[in-house]
Amino acid sequence: YMGGPFFIQKMSDLRERLRGERRRERRLGESRGESRGEDSTRSKDRDKLGSDRDTMSESTPLSFARSQDRASGGLVTRSLDRSADIVRQPLSQNADASYFYLMVSGQVESLQMQGGDNMYCRYNFVWGPDWDSIHGQQIAQSQYASKHGGADAPLVWNLPFEMTFRSFNPSGWPQLVLAVYGTDFFGREVVRGYGSIHAPTSPGRHVRYLRLFSPVASSPLSRLLGWLFGSHSEFYDMTIVARSEGREVARVQSAGVVKVIFNISSRDLDRFGYVTGPPH
Repeated sequence: YMGGPFFIQKMSDLRERLRGERRRERRLGESRGESRGEDSTRSKDRDKLGSDRDTMSESTPLSFARSQDRASGGLVTRSLDRSADIVRQPLSQNADASYFYLMVSGQVESLQMQGGDNMYCRYNFVWGPDWDSIHGQQIAQSQYASKHGGADAPLVWNLPFEMTFRSFNPSGWPQLVLAVYGTDFFGREVVRGYGSIHAPTSPGRHVRYLRLFSPVASSPLSRLLGWLFGSHSEFYDMTIVARSEGREVARVQSAGVVKVIFNISSRDLDRFGYVTGPPH
């Protein structure tokens, strides 16, 4: 039989080829297993290095931790540690030493005015060019208030205010400007009076009485026309009463008295050579 030896030789060659393929597959599987083991070892090393860095950052100073990070080849940014160092610095190093500070709070309590009722007030803080406002509401308005208990009873607003300033020059010390509004005979809104007062310079609680005034028309005819058409004399800007420009030509009349309560706190005034007296 001529095909017998040839067939046996083919079968033996096929078996050798299959064995060779199995050996190659086993070697490839072993090499993959070794690479996985190396990756797991590397991840364990990284986790251990991270835990060592965290422990070191908690127990060592920031500069030493940074040197250790550089020595280990790691690039670590410790922004939280830097901010913590800034917080731990004394207040004198963080604060700006070029300013003194003034804290003004209190309330516009009440108004005493003859022949007036159903009125509200508006306040506006004014300060000089060398001053900065760093906290508080500059402008505010109260509710309408009416008298209870007779014509001589006060109108109570209790309008609170709170401001914080900083400066290096006492010139332009903050002022509180008030404007009181009411209604005329026909129910139209008109200005009843203006006033301004400087914030007290000494710390503590202060009670001040602010006298109001209202502009007067230059002639009786202008007053009559203003009463008929509801265009009474008033300032185009309420803060003009805190300045001196143009005040010498304005004609005014007394309008009433407002009770204002101030609570004053200051800081670093003595460092600039300014001494304030005790509250009175």
